[in-house]
Amino acid sequence: MDIKERNIFVRNIVLAILFIGIIVFISLKYTPFIMSTISNTEKFRDYILSYGITGTFVFMGFQISHIVIPVIPGEFVQIAGGYVYGVVLGSALLLIGTIIGTTAVFYLSRMIGYPIVNIFVSKERLEKFSFLSNSSVFARIKIDHQKRKC
Repeated sequence: MDIKERNIFVRNIVLAILFIGIIVFISLKYTPFIMSTISNTEKFRDYILSYGITGTFVFMGFQISHIVIPVIPGEFVQIAGGYVYGVVLGSALLLIGTIIGTTAVFYLSRMIGYPIVNIFVSKERLEKFSFLSNSSVFARIKIDHQKRKC
């Protein structure tokens, strides 16, 4: 391993440790508060409604955080959303929060996912799967699959 590869390897390890550290810190610091708030529907309702009109953004923040930080259970948020806002508005807010959270996770994994995988998998092995990043391969698979249906 030459110096450049070694520096990249060290940088990737530092990024992975930093990312894991941030997730652990956020989980340890905020999960107890979030769990105590969302596990009691009355308390959660009062907490959300105390923000007034911006409570919808706070509610979506709970939904986003449960997607980005996997240790936060989402079932309580979803049930409480229906309780606080009703089925239709609660579902719409949950859907918006889910889209935002999923998009955040997607771009976060695009930014730091490869460096983390690169720590554990050699470049030679990763190059064997480089054809998967070529979108024309997936388009071809889809076209072949559609031809078989006909």
